[in-house]
Amino acid sequence: MARGDSGTPGLLSGGATALSAVAWGLLGVRPLALGFSRIRVAPQPGPLKRLHAVVPTPAGPVRIELDGGSLHVESPSPAAASI
Repeated sequence: MARGDSGTPGLLSGGATALSAVAWGLLGVRPLALGFSRIRVAPQPGPLKRLHAVVPTPAGPVRIELDGGSLHVESPSPAAASI
C-alpha cells in the first residue's frame, strides 16, 4: 500500500491522480510525442471565464492563461493550442 509523507495510505497517489485529471481534462494538456516534446493544449473551462495554471511536464513547465476568449500558452515544446 502506498503511503504519503503523512503516513496516510494512498495520499500521494490520490493527489497525483487528481492533478492529472485537472491537467488533462480542464487544462487539456496532452502529449503529441514522447516525453511531451510536442503537446496539444485544448482547455475545457466550462463556465470559468479566467484560468491561470502551470502544468509540469518532462520537457518543462507549460504555462496556460485563458482570459475570456483569449488563450496564451508558454511551452518549452512546440504546442498546438485551441479553445
